[in-house]
Amino acid sequence: MCYLPTHSKRLDASCQVSKDPLMSLIQDIDQLLVEEGERHLPLVLYLLKRSQPERTFPLDLEEKAKKMRLMTSARNLLYFKELRQILTAFNESGIDAIPLKGVVMDGIYPAGMRSFSDMDILIHRETLPRVLEILRGMGYRPHGPLWRPGAEDFQGELAYVKDGPFPIMVEPHWSLGPPYPYPGRLDMKGLWVRARKAEIAGVGTLILSPEDLLLHACLHLVQHSRGGWLASACDITELIHHYGETLDWAQFVNRVIECRLVLPVRFSLEKAAELFRAPVPPDVRERLQSFRPSRFEQWIFTSFTSFGDEDNRDAKTFIAKLMTMKGPVLKLRYTWDMLFPGKEFMASRYPELRSKPGIYSYLYRLTEIAKKGLKILPRLFSRHR
Repeated sequence: MCYLPTHSKRLDASCQVSKDPLMSLIQDIDQLLVEEGERHLPLVLYLLKRSQPERTFPLDLEEKAKKMRLMTSARNLLYFKELRQILTAFNESGIDAIPLKGVVMDGIYPAGMRSFSDMDILIHRETLPRVLEILRGMGYRPHGPLWRPGAEDFQGELAYVKDGPFPIMVEPHWSLGPPYPYPGRLDMKGLWVRARKAEIAGVGTLILSPEDLLLHACLHLVQHSRGGWLASACDITELIHHYGETLDWAQFVNRVIECRLVLPVRFSLEKAAELFRAPVPPDVRERLQSFRPSRFEQWIFTSFTSFGDEDNRDAKTFIAKLMTMKGPVLKLRYTWDMLFPGKEFMASRYPELRSKPGIYSYLYRLTEIAKKGLKILPRLFSRHR
């Protein structure tokens, strides 16, 4: 059995070469880490051992994973020290916050398993100005300029970084829609109502309900479906194992259907089952498989997930988000801000053109976008037929 996604041609070849099941599995692991990053080795071995207890792995691989766990533990301690200060400041200012992804999963996996490169924190949109004020007071700066003021409406998140020997990235989110290609479909009010009290980094805070944690992991896997998906596949598997029978699958599936997110969730659960035998109940699989999306929904999803790394991720994300965005006014604003961003963004994006007249840089941008569009659109519409 091959344990990498079917779109990995190099894996398919390795699976055919080796007749030894153990060697084939090791080849699969090696290829997986080449594509997704060696830092995931402890996670991969941990989940494969649980899903295939009959397997044994080479001692050098085990030793390497052990050393990487120690490195991950040390790195995560630095992140959690910073997170403690951030969450404390939020609490003192009366700001509700829900840490996401790696900082939550670190407490679900055994210590040192889950690496992460930034800290994602969900907030209410109306608290964003105060959140940014707090971060700036702690030494953080914007990681990059927005398209233009107000463009955060389309992003759902901002990135702030604290410089130093160990730079730290914090990303305040106010939606679990963007940057995924399904803006506005999740019921954010319900998500906050379902959130549970927890303690992270020694500070009282909130975390998503088990069902919402799983849904978020599924959406994140689809966002990175052509690169960077492995951690989410691991998280999906571990969440299902960790919550076990307490996971309300009926509620989860109902929410997925109501939010019209069946295609990305089905894709992600199948990927986790393919890799790590994630124990998705048969009735859940059957119910998701029985869903018949419209041709338009299928087109959007296939278009977003099927392009390879050689294609422009920003272009396909823009098209997918534009097609699923609600209302013509929002679509027009989104398109205008993408085509004609502010001067600060243009100076950062095209530093080589700073000495040129402003109109020249915008013409250059429009030409660049047109070239990418001509490359991608024919393939989009060929899939729609």
